[in-house]
Amino acid sequence: MTREEELNVAVDQLMKNADYHQVVDLMQAEPDLVESRWKLLWNLGAAYFHLGLFIRAEPCFERAAKLSSDEPVCNWWLGMTYRENGKLDKAELALKSALERRESYTVRLNLALVLMQQGKLIEAEKIHLKAIERSPYDRERLEAYADFLSDVGRLREAAEMYESAENCDHGLM
Repeated sequence: MTREEELNVAVDQLMKNADYHQVVDLMQAEPDLVESRWKLLWNLGAAYFHLGLFIRAEPCFERAAKLSSDEPVCNWWLGMTYRENGKLDKAELALKSALERRESYTVRLNLALVLMQQGKLIEAEKIHLKAIERSPYDRERLEAYADFLSDVGRLREAAEMYESAENCDHGLM
């Protein structure tokens, strides 16, 4: 087994155990290897993110995204990190890039949040509606849209959407 494989196995186990400080310590001991491998950089960024060290996570995800030109998970986490660091324009671009590469409800939800934070309510609503279009009887998607409607003051519509979500559980849809 190569050193990279050994490190990946060790890091995967530490991440599963939420031992993020250990991940950082292990990765910092191998900077040359980590800096050249997107998955290791992504894991280091994720460890920093989970520790609330968003400023430290950002360059890890930026480099991971560059090294892995087609891994949407890198752009997804980069977008979430930009959001945490108050860089909403960059967050929007990173999340849109992740969504272009692979459909993901979680990325859609994060993108809708970023759009809302920027006051782009029409775009945010379109993101929610597209999610529902893809899976019209998914309670989680209906509730997320209801939350959005409530947040923007469209309370009657929100109540109707919450009712639709509730009906999903009872097989009424």
